[in-house]
Parts: sequence; C-alpha cells; structure tokens
Amino acid sequence: MLRTGHKRRSVEITHRKRTFVGARVGAALLRTLEKGLGADFTPPLKTAWTEAYMTLAGVMQKAAATVPAPAVKKGFIGRMFG
Repeated sequence: MLRTGHKRRSVEITHRKRTFVGARVGAALLRTLEKGLGADFTPPLKTAWTEAYMTLAGVMQKAAATVPAPAVKKGFIGRMFG
C-alpha cells in the first residue's frame, strides 16, 4: 500500500489501482515502441518488451509494498505545543 500526501490528506492507492495504472503505463510503452520502431517492432520483440515491463513492474510493486508509510508531519502549533 502506498500513501502520498496532498494538501494534508492521505491518499491510499490500492492493489487494483496500481495494477490498472501499471497496465496503462505498459500499454503506453508498447504503443510508443510500435510507433517509433514501425515495421521493426515485430511480435517477438513486443513479447520480449511485455515480459520485461511486467517483470520490472512486479519488482517495483513488491518493493513499494515494503516501504513504511511516511511519518505524519506536525504543523507549527503541533510542534510548539504537541
């Protein structure tokens, strides 16, 4: 589970959301390679890039799951009186 701060709110990113975002990024990568390489972007090359991306994404997701949530920062009043 990842948490990010935004305007003093904590946003939780669920496994489903990470998977969806990861799939969209992977699809964008493949489209970019297909456009850039044209006819040289063969089915075996597409398969290789898909496998490489899925491996990398899986490693990153597992690593992100082990990172603890950041400590809550206290505001000025909290630091003075907390």
